[in-house]
Amino acid sequence: LRYTAAFYYRGSLIEETLDLKVGGQFRYRSDYDPLLLHPETGLFTHASAAMGDVRAYTDMLRVDLFLFATIKRRATIHLVLHNALDTPYVNTVFYPMHDRSLRLGVDWVFFD
Repeated sequence: LRYTAAFYYRGSLIEETLDLKVGGQFRYRSDYDPLLLHPETGLFTHASAAMGDVRAYTDMLRVDLFLFATIKRRATIHLVLHNALDTPYVNTVFYPMHDRSLRLGVDWVFFD
């Protein structure tokens, strides 16, 4: 089983000068057998068929939190905390996913 859900609040604050979007994305996956990537063809196959007995992975819950703030429609500040629970997981054989990480960015529109 695999579930994905996102919840967020979006609204204007400070006399309509700040557009705010705050929320989280949640992903759950039950016990699963990983896929095996064949880079020469770009295909994924079931690892158990190609490699024999491959370990199955347990269920995984991943939470990503985000904040996007747009100021006067000119600058957008985005702050995203990926894998907030620091859950170790693997999507494909031999490719573990990243630990908890923080992404910060600013988009600025210049007007004359």
